[in-house]
Amino acid sequence: MTPQEVVALLYRHLLQREPDPAGLASWSTVIADSGDPTTAIRGIVESEEYALRNPPRSPALDRIAAQAHQALGRRPRIVDVGAQTLGQGTHVYDALMRFCPVEITGFEPLADQIEKRLAAEPDQDVVLLPYAIGDGTRQTLHVNSNDATSSLYPLDPAVTARFRDLCMLRTVRTVAIETRTLDSVLPERQVDLLKLDIQGAELMALTGAARVLRDTACIHCEVEFEAIYRGQPLFPEVAAFLRTHGFHFVDFPTCSRYACVNGRGVASPDRLLWADAVFFRSDDRPEIRAAQALVAAVMYGKPSLAAQLLDG
Repeated sequence: MTPQEVVALLYRHLLQREPDPAGLASWSTVIADSGDPTTAIRGIVESEEYALRNPPRSPALDRIAAQAHQALGRRPRIVDVGAQTLGQGTHVYDALMRFCPVEITGFEPLADQIEKRLAAEPDQDVVLLPYAIGDGTRQTLHVNSNDATSSLYPLDPAVTARFRDLCMLRTVRTVAIETRTLDSVLPERQVDLLKLDIQGAELMALTGAARVLRDTACIHCEVEFEAIYRGQPLFPEVAAFLRTHGFHFVDFPTCSRYACVNGRGVASPDRLLWADAVFFRSDDRPEIRAAQALVAAVMYGKPSLAAQLLDG
């Protein structure tokens, strides 16, 4: 991953926008000179823009979060499918990790990415397994020039060529791998947060998780609105599948828009290509609702939703 690609990903995750030219040039130089994104992460997190996007938590929200954690009565359990990291501060569940101790089971097929995460987070209670999660069949992993975009689906150059920051993507190698289903690798216990970010293959992973989904409280899933990968399912298909398995859509906490390639030098981020979608299970079990209330309050800042869930 180039310094420019790292900066673009940091802006999308932390500021929920594409980097401006000045910011891209500045932070890319910092990363190129140091070889470490930590300084860039710290600088963005300490910026005024980040502070405006992440206002101080209200006492009411903290009180509801504490009540939800007490109702849950244990460490929240996170299952992370696509568990690579850019460093501290880039996980969608970072707020939950800061609020209370958590248990994380992660899956990441690229061994070097497992090593990077373990080195970056030596103090976390995390188990990382080198499995490609899918439907349990033999698949081809397409490893791309930006390894964060590697996927079980091939890139569609006819689509990526139309957007800045995607048009330079190339597949550098392919690897034949055996995928495993979540049902085959996870024990029978409640999952409080299932996070999926596997570049278009999220629905493939969900189809192999019928048992796990019955005891999953919350899902945070990357979804696409344009088929960046050839043959990939889009958001409507993912939402329809989860609806049939007892989940309802809650929100898009992060949306990523890209500039269209053109010959006039215009670089406005005008096309919504992907987002993080949140789904909660429609379920009256107290343990499920406590986990949902905790996630709603701490991760997404939704106090009325959390309070309703605690009401039972």
